[in-house]
Amino acid sequence: MESRKLMIDLKRRHCVSEFAVVRNRVDKMKITSFFIKG
Repeated sequence: MESRKLMIDLKRRHCVSEFAVVRNRVDKMKITSFFIKG
């Protein structure tokens, strides 16, 4: 029971970090395109 809860917690944390990475990448792309457009 306890280990399953831990696995779910780890998965959730992994998803959150993945989302943060994707959001960072999107922000960088937005900034880059903004600079290219001038």
